[in-house]
Amino acid sequence: MVPDGRLVNLPHPDLRAVASGESIVLFAPRGSVTAGDRLDLAGTRPRPERELAAAYRRWADRPVPGRWWATVVEVHPLETFDTERLRARHVLAEAPAGADLVVVMVSGDEGPALSEVSFAARLRSVHDARR
Repeated sequence: MVPDGRLVNLPHPDLRAVASGESIVLFAPRGSVTAGDRLDLAGTRPRPERELAAAYRRWADRPVPGRWWATVVEVHPLETFDTERLRARHVLAEAPAGADLVVVMVSGDEGPALSEVSFAARLRSVHDARR
């Protein structure tokens, strides 16, 4: 996830995961986003199936319709998390080394991807994966 101004171009499965509420986690190069940033999200390319966790390989090349944006809620160095415990909270087979873990609250034209209660539950789950 690399911000291009306010636009963030994501692989299709990464966008699908946060737009559907399946995940609230993205990864970004260290220091590229901060809490409070508003990001416009676009699915711009497939992701090789080998980079995805098995459950998400079906999404490798499926574009996501609609407009999506996110508010960055939290940013943490990935090293502060147990990557094995974190594995079930994102779509990738392996979390990218040296990245920041970015917690996002996503909305689209039809409203938020998750209710506040559902988002809070997923956020607790992410926090539970801390070292």
